[in-house]
Amino acid sequence: MKKKRKRRTCFILFVMLGVFFVLPVACAKESSENLGKSDRENSESCKQQEEDDWKEEEAELMIYYVKDHPYFGTAMGRYISSHRHVKIKLTPFESDEELMNRLATEIAAGSGPDAVLLSSSSAFDVYKAVQSGNIAELSAYFDQDESFRREDYYEAVLEGGKLFGGQYLVPFEFVIDSFIVRQSTLKEIGYREEDLNNFYDMSDMLMAAAESADENTWMHILSGGGESQPERAAILMETSAILLTEEDKRAPEDMDDFALLLELSKTLQDDYDEKPALQEKMKSDPIGMLRDNILVISYTANYLKARMYMEQMEQTLWGTECAILPWRNRQGKVQPVLRGFGFVNQNSRHPYEAYQILRYIMDYDDTWNTNLSVKKSIVSKQMESLTYYEIVAYEDPETGEEIYTPKMDDEIRAETEAVLGDMGPAILHNTGYYKIATEGLIDYCQGMDKEAVLASVQKEINRYLRE
Repeated sequence: MKKKRKRRTCFILFVMLGVFFVLPVACAKESSENLGKSDRENSESCKQQEEDDWKEEEAELMIYYVKDHPYFGTAMGRYISSHRHVKIKLTPFESDEELMNRLATEIAAGSGPDAVLLSSSSAFDVYKAVQSGNIAELSAYFDQDESFRREDYYEAVLEGGKLFGGQYLVPFEFVIDSFIVRQSTLKEIGYREEDLNNFYDMSDMLMAAAESADENTWMHILSGGGESQPERAAILMETSAILLTEEDKRAPEDMDDFALLLELSKTLQDDYDEKPALQEKMKSDPIGMLRDNILVISYTANYLKARMYMEQMEQTLWGTECAILPWRNRQGKVQPVLRGFGFVNQNSRHPYEAYQILRYIMDYDDTWNTNLSVKKSIVSKQMESLTYYEIVAYEDPETGEEIYTPKMDDEIRAETEAVLGDMGPAILHNTGYYKIATEGLIDYCQGMDKEAVLASVQKEINRYLRE
């Protein structure tokens, strides 16, 4: 493993911290405690009691979500039309901030919605919510669900919904960060594709590429939405998984991994900041920049589509052999990142019915959503479609012609399936850790000594875990 320890970094990313406080309702808490037991009779009795209460009360389920999500509203509309015996009130919010403010107030009063649908961009601090007893534990519901077969889903992504020993979240979708780099660039900086086996190797490669860039080249990294540098801090923290800990752990004592993240981020940020002419060209001629001036590209989104976009880039833009690499974590496993998920409010009087809604969305076939579904058959459907149909990779800025990706052949499909079969546990966005880490990145950018930054971050993480 190569270790080129000449590293620097920093992107500015501000993340809101959302924390729940609760006064649990007695009947809902009793239901959740039953669900937390392994006793089959308790969970079956609880389920039957809920069904009886539902019929007698003509109860109404309340669901919260942010309205601009690509498919939550559509999925819920279809659920309502096919489950007319269930009375549901949908409450879409204009923004995540609006949802979080309302939710925090209601939960503190012992009320709130029955279920919440979120994406990882939310300010909701799921770790603190679980610790505070705000989220119902759903393991027994999954165990008793005859429609749920664990082998039909990506186990690594399901793991992303497990916290503190319980299944508190129902995962819907995930992403994989992927890179494309010219083989000639790898050779120039002394790497081979087979050398890039984990977080450390890939970080070294990225820094070496950035440091070899002259004034006319850019070690530029794109996110799925085409945004540039500031978003990299979040992606790097997610994909390296260096700050996420279990409930019985503390911040790492040596902080070496976070030191590497500091160096990597500052290296990339400096490379970005020091070349304003390239920044302007990126705005006016992004395709030309990708073709002529960029060494390495990163894409975080639906891995299947990203793989085909990069295949087209290799053929038509760079016109040379490239390495197309999924990001790997410290253990050398492909690192998925959980994006969409739902949870049941601990205060819900009908957690079983709320769970049913989350299970429906878990299986919802939004084939061309930006991200990958937790359900294997939906991903297979996407892959099969790509073997028959081309999708637009980009538009030629000179002619306006739409350039399509090639069709996915057997070799690419086999490579893609191998990537999905080699995933480690999904990482869940943690707003608490991110706030601490990004403040450390900012301090480092502004000139604070590295050792002082590491000590401060370590202290703040331990304080956060104790709260």
